Amino acid sequence: MKENKSKEVFLQTDIFVLISLIVLIPLHLGIVHPIIGAVLSGSVIIYQAIAITHNIKERRKKKKQKKSGAIPSV
Repeated sequence: MKENKSKEVFLQTDIFVLISLIVLIPLHLGIVHPIIGAVLSGSVIIYQAIAITHNIKERRKKKKQKKSGAIPSV
C-alpha cells in the first residue's frame, strides 16, 4: 500500500515538473510574455495544491470507512 502512495506522489510531482517546464522554457526563451508566464505558473501551482488536497481528503475518507467497517455492531 505504501508503494502505491509513493507512486501516486511521484506521478503528481512528475506531472507538476513537466507542466512547469512547458511553461518555463518558452518564458526563458522570450516566446511568452513574463506576466502570462507568471499567471500560468501560478495556475499550475494552484491546480497542484487542489489535487494534493483532494487526494488527502480521499485518503481520510477511506481510512474512516475502514475504521467504521472494522467495528462490529452490537
